[in-house]
Amino acid sequence: MILNTTQGNSFDWVLGTQLSGFGASTAYDPLIGDFGGDATADLMVRNRQTGHVRIASNDGTASFTISSGNTSNLDGIGASADWKPLVGNFGGSAHADLMLRQSSTGGTVVILNTAQGFTWVYGTQLSGFGASTEYEPLIGNWCGDGTADLMVRRLDGHTRIACNDGTGSLTISSAETSNLNGIGASADWKPRVGNFGGP
Repeated sequence: MILNTTQGNSFDWVLGTQLSGFGASTAYDPLIGDFGGDATADLMVRNRQTGHVRIASNDGTASFTISSGNTSNLDGIGASADWKPLVGNFGGSAHADLMLRQSSTGGTVVILNTAQGFTWVYGTQLSGFGASTEYEPLIGNWCGDGTADLMVRRLDGHTRIACNDGTGSLTISSAETSNLNGIGASADWKPRVGNFGGP
């Protein structure tokens, strides 16, 4: 783990190499989020073939401990490489939540994280929404209510948004995004999300 200790002027490697053997397979995708709800980033590893999930909790000093929390109820959900895992605050709590999206169908699953564990809410949503491997899913507060929403962007720049109501229920937005068509319209352009314009 490498910590940024002085606002970008210095980076320090702390605590050596940790978690050897944890999610030790190319079938596992690493995901970062505040899964413990303590305002520091934790590590989730998810097996894209089985849906199996494990979490390593960060104590706030970059020391990680494998969590004993039960995540077995996530096994089998989105269990193929066609499903892409995404992290965001979909439920409005202090805990990072999980979204799974199937590239070929657009089908989307929201799994909320509570202190008691993970809960799949509202079934499979948005079937047909950005239903192509040409669309890349992006998470951000696009609808301005403080919780994470879903954007899908095609290689030709075509963009659509689905707004989250704060409980994990997603509705396709009627917001006009046609002015984005053609901008960065090739695979050589990579979209990135951030608050670049301020509050």
